[in-house]
Amino acid sequence: MGSLVGGIFAPRPDRVFENGEVVAVRAVVSTSGLEGCKLSVEARLVHPLGATVAAGQSVVQLSGGVEWIFTFTFCMSSQLPSGYYRVEVTAEACGKRAEEWTLFYYSGVVALENYVELEYELVVKGSGEVEELRVALPNDPTLEMKAGPLAVPNPRRIVADRFGNLYAVYGDLKVSGELRVSVYAAAVQGLTFVNADAPLTVSPPRGLAEFLKPGPYIESDDPNVASLARELVSRALTYREALARIADWVSSNIAYDESLSALSNYRELGALWALNAKKGACLQFSRLFVALARAAGIPARLVEGFNLQPPGLEGGRFTHAFVEAYVPGYGWLPVEPQRGGSWLGFAPPAPGYVALVKGAGEPLEGFAESVNSASIFVLRYRGSLNVQFRYKARIAPASPPPPKLELNLQLPYMAHFGDNLPLQPLAKPEAECEVVVSSPSRSTLLRLPPGGKTEIELNETGTWFIEAFAWRNGYAPAYVKRSVEVAPKPLNLSVRIGDAYLFKRPRVTVWVSPPVEGVPVQLTAASCYAVERFSLVTDGRGIAEVRLEPQLLPCQLRALASVAHPGYRAEPAEAETWPLPPPELATAAAAIAVLVIIVKQRRRALS
Repeated sequence: MGSLVGGIFAPRPDRVFENGEVVAVRAVVSTSGLEGCKLSVEARLVHPLGATVAAGQSVVQLSGGVEWIFTFTFCMSSQLPSGYYRVEVTAEACGKRAEEWTLFYYSGVVALENYVELEYELVVKGSGEVEELRVALPNDPTLEMKAGPLAVPNPRRIVADRFGNLYAVYGDLKVSGELRVSVYAAAVQGLTFVNADAPLTVSPPRGLAEFLKPGPYIESDDPNVASLARELVSRALTYREALARIADWVSSNIAYDESLSALSNYRELGALWALNAKKGACLQFSRLFVALARAAGIPARLVEGFNLQPPGLEGGRFTHAFVEAYVPGYGWLPVEPQRGGSWLGFAPPAPGYVALVKGAGEPLEGFAESVNSASIFVLRYRGSLNVQFRYKARIAPASPPPPKLELNLQLPYMAHFGDNLPLQPLAKPEAECEVVVSSPSRSTLLRLPPGGKTEIELNETGTWFIEAFAWRNGYAPAYVKRSVEVAPKPLNLSVRIGDAYLFKRPRVTVWVSPPVEGVPVQLTAASCYAVERFSLVTDGRGIAEVRLEPQLLPCQLRALASVAHPGYRAEPAEAETWPLPPPELATAAAAIAVLVIIVKQRRRALS
């Protein structure tokens, strides 16, 4: 895992990334016996709340048993909360499947819970009389108010419309120069992920029929809009699937054009205009999404408020439009049409989204004579007046940065080949750990539970590197790297020749001390007429034995043993002997000698 710097992969072993960085993940896939198959590799970025928010895929044609290296990148934006992000990689070819995962820590500028300060004002300039002024107040369920909302000066009253939007109401105010109305609010906003869903066969409540109809600039009954909606949701089975397909299409096929918001007729550019022009600002994205959802039979409505990019903004002039769609069994789910369907389910759509008016643009018949649709503010006046809207905001994590884990990995500086090296990363407090053990020829990934330990066999000489990465929710991760020099294991090698008789098969015994199993030994046995060579391996006692060919001549027999492995250091050992007559021949010779003596003694006695 690393980052991309100027298009070059730069490893990041501590796996901590910051706002704006591009996280690069390298996946190494080994294949064998899959020639002619297509290899598909997919990487998914999983949000701390469990949602897959980004994915990438690569497909190659396999031509042999080789290693393939794939690099996937993910850009970490300012509205992603700090926390642990999981990367899941899946490789598939000809019915074979392999999976692996890893994670990293993102130290962003927002968190899962943030403190939001918001102040906005309407400045009425000119000369005249304000008959009625209505200013929307924050009434977002994702906000836990700590102060406010406070309107200054004090309004005549607070009223609510049929969508639940709150307004501060002013009236009968004379303006000569300038009138300012300010709204202040401070709140804690938590980010959640909603898994709620329902089959498309479930009808929405009857009371939501108005959110299925076309409206001003929401041309859901246009044939082109209706046809596209049918196409997008034709294979969807649930509300979330349908909404995700609509979000994917809108975010991929409509180009964002911020300059549109400066046009005098900006608010008259609707869903059909965006569909034909293939561009829009936030209002056109939202109107098109609402139109497509309604044409697909899903209640949807426009929301106007703020998208507070961290750390905040001074002198903002533009509000932000997004969407709510209705999911039976849950209710109104916020949606950001400028993002793909993988972001569907976050409430709010991202930290800093604040809803002021829900059902924006929808008619409010009977609410008040001066108000005909839901909007952020409404001004009824006499004279010559104009209105300016501006705001400032601050958003920051509601809690201090998390403390960092403490991690210690105690290892010897030197070890010997064949040793078992204990591994127990000590995290404080206890945490899960990933340990990467790299020998001179390969790397191995180990995962340990909190307080877990294991051991590894040092089966290569050279420098070994051990890297430990510890993580625990509520803490920043810790990373340590250690090295161990693995030297050849010193051994004493001995050899002995036994059963060395003529016409017999001598036994050669080789042993090492201290006893080590699996030591490869090269043995050469030579006589005056033959040479034999053997490759032996010691058993659990550190011993290896072999029988030679029968010795046919009474000449010297020599045995030379050496250890043939770079992991062991031992001086060669040598033994020699002369074959003796076989025991049974010696017995027969002795018997004959005794008989000869007896015969001689009897002859003497007779003479």
